[in-house]
Amino acid sequence: AEFARSAGVTVEVSTFETWNPAGRLFDLVVSSAAWHWIDPLAGAHKAADSLAAGGWLTPFWHTYELPAQVGNAYQRAMRRVAPHSVMTSWFGREKRSVYAKVFDKVDDAVIRTGQFQQPSRWHTDWQATYTREEWLDRMLTQGTLDDMSADDRLDVLGQVGDAIDEIGGQFALNYTTVVIEAQRVARSANALAPL
Repeated sequence: AEFARSAGVTVEVSTFETWNPAGRLFDLVVSSAAWHWIDPLAGAHKAADSLAAGGWLTPFWHTYELPAQVGNAYQRAMRRVAPHSVMTSWFGREKRSVYAKVFDKVDDAVIRTGQFQQPSRWHTDWQATYTREEWLDRMLTQGTLDDMSADDRLDVLGQVGDAIDEIGGQFALNYTTVVIEAQRVARSANALAPL
């Protein structure tokens, strides 16, 4: 928020569910890799309340599968330092399958509002190459290591870093970006009330 403000962007800090659009209507509500943190039905209702007729709700996620050697090293380290973390198994699996239930919940919530056309999904594939240092820096932004002691964090990063070194010090990561789109219909008294 501070960085955006320093660039002259107006920023309002709030959870999406409690944010007050103050009567404003927008043409687009977009979320990059964050909509899964929002209550699906409350978020869909808030988006509908914030969109002009014809506006779009467009959450999207970047899914990927780590190279087996890197994913396995991450899992082993997590099992040792955080055996009860949901992330222990998450990084060894293809992320599109992990997010499949999230996508279904978003679709269902959007439909349940009665305020959007049938949502659609599309995806695009792309690739990025990471060096050891770039991937370890990226891991620190994902939140999975936040609740660990400094020693445990270094242990996980070291195990993953060693695995990257073993495959040549860098790797190509295949991404699939999955987008859900739903267009706001004209406002109607028949829209379902929030639960």
